[in-house]
Amino acid sequence: MNPSPAEISVVSASFAQQRLWFLDRLEPGSAVYHVPLAVRLTGPLDPAVVRRVLDAIAGRHETLRTTFALEGDEVVQVIHPAPAWEWREEPVRDEAELAARLSAGARQPFDLERGPLSRATLFQLGPREHVLLVTLDHIITDGCSLGVVIADMSQPYARALEAT
Repeated sequence: MNPSPAEISVVSASFAQQRLWFLDRLEPGSAVYHVPLAVRLTGPLDPAVVRRVLDAIAGRHETLRTTFALEGDEVVQVIHPAPAWEWREEPVRDEAELAARLSAGARQPFDLERGPLSRATLFQLGPREHVLLVTLDHIITDGCSLGVVIADMSQPYARALEAT
C-alpha cells in the first residue's frame, strides 16, 4: 500500500543532515556513518513481539520513519506515516559466526532515498540465547539516541508478551 502524498511530511534537513547526505553521495555504500548496537538477550523470546515493539517505537519517533531526498537544490527529510524497520531473523551456529555476521550486518549499506534507515536483525544462537543487532544511519540518529530506542523497548516488550 502506497501512502498518499498527504500522509507524507517533507521538511528541510538540518545542516548536519545535509552534510551527511553530501558525504553519502561522495562515498555511496560506506558504513562510516552507521550507528550499530548489539544487545544479548537471554531467556524466552518471541521474535514477532520484538518486531511489533520496534514498529511501535518507529510509530512514536518520526526520525525512524525518515528518508531523504533532493527537492531542487535542497536536501529534505521525507517522513513516512508507517513504521519502516528492515527486519531479519537469522540462526547462527556459534560465537565466531555471530561475530562475523554482526560485523557484516553493521556494515551493510543504507539507501538514504529509499530507506529504511533503520535495520534490526535478531540472531538466534539457541532457544534461549539471542543477539539483537540494531543499526541506524547517523543521518537519523546518534549513539545516545540509539540507546534510548533500545531502552524504550523493554517495557513495551513486557506488556506485549502479557497481551499474547
